Amino acid sequence: MRVLMLDLFLPDSTYTKELIERLKKYVDIDLVCTSNVTEQIDGVNVLPKFYAPGKGIAKGAGEYVKGLSFISHLLHKNSYQIFHVQTFKNDAVEIPFYIRLMKHHPEAKFVVTAHNIAPHEAPEKTKTLYQNLYDACDLIVVHNKDCRNRLMRDYGISYDKILLMPHGAYSVPKEEAGKHTEKNSVVSFLFFGCIRKYKGLDILLKAISLLPDNVKSRCRFTIAGERLRLDETDYIRMAEELKIQNLVSFQFRHVPEEELPALFEKADFCTYPYREISGSGALLMAFSYGVPVIAASLLPFREETDHGAAGILCKPENSEALAKAICSAVNMTQEKYQNMSKGAQKQAEKHSWDVSAKLLKNGYRRIHREDVFVRHAIYQQEKRKRNKK
Repeated sequence: MRVLMLDLFLPDSTYTKELIERLKKYVDIDLVCTSNVTEQIDGVNVLPKFYAPGKGIAKGAGEYVKGLSFISHLLHKNSYQIFHVQTFKNDAVEIPFYIRLMKHHPEAKFVVTAHNIAPHEAPEKTKTLYQNLYDACDLIVVHNKDCRNRLMRDYGISYDKILLMPHGAYSVPKEEAGKHTEKNSVVSFLFFGCIRKYKGLDILLKAISLLPDNVKSRCRFTIAGERLRLDETDYIRMAEELKIQNLVSFQFRHVPEEELPALFEKADFCTYPYREISGSGALLMAFSYGVPVIAASLLPFREETDHGAAGILCKPENSEALAKAICSAVNMTQEKYQNMSKGAQKQAEKHSWDVSAKLLKNGYRRIHREDVFVRHAIYQQEKRKRNKK
């Protein structure tokens, strides 16, 4: 089976790379990615042809159109059974383009991974855009039951059109579980990922300010991630106004992959005070390193932490509840911390890329087989009509 996969977040995201390293055993993959991708993947035809940022508006627009034309050319030229879109650069342009494109290529099944059911901070009209996308898809990949339920409830998508495929845990060096610092020593907390309003960094900063002095003296917080234009909050100033600047280290930048081990190995807990979420690769990153989490008790987090076995859950959008969770983490016994760290590692093992690749391969084959059956039934029906004449 031939698959044309598109991921425009590479090289900043390794999700697709991890997935296709396992998926390539079952299908032939051509991967279209941005032109700043230099790494090749054995057994995969990597095509870094799409527009990459930083080239000026005029040149960037020209290369963006060339990238869309290149995808169209590939579908015209090659016999793909599957066209799988992982990410969009500009959903308002690309979604209508892909929908029209697939109408001219009914032989290829249209698959989309709904990493988020709809973009965060998106206007209401975006729901219509994604409704059209999901209606046009042959298969929608989601990473947890809550996303599947939301697609069925909010978009009217049928159960059999959705593939529940866990987000894999990342391939990282494994450390011994239970590295929690001893009593009365400093406990390190990490907030990692792109800085956006829905992730609740302001909730975390306020929670830190509410901690009692004897807990503050034992805490250090690292905020690491690239700032996006969608969130213009001055968090450094907020920390100063809350008088917690001595407890928080801000690293507003993209963290290269090679720096991740040092960042996570220093952390005793990772924090996820999100306001909303469909799924979180950052959460799986913490589990990959065996780091327990403190997370808002949103449905996806409840599911992916095994209802608190891999971390502490607290009431969403509530700084007081988050402060209590941080206090619990600081005062946690070594034995309880070791069990929670082992719970994080267990979740990482559960979220295996090998399992994900097999599920996706079976999903591809199912929609392709259904198409073959439909075409055969149409052929037999037309044959009977001809015989009657």
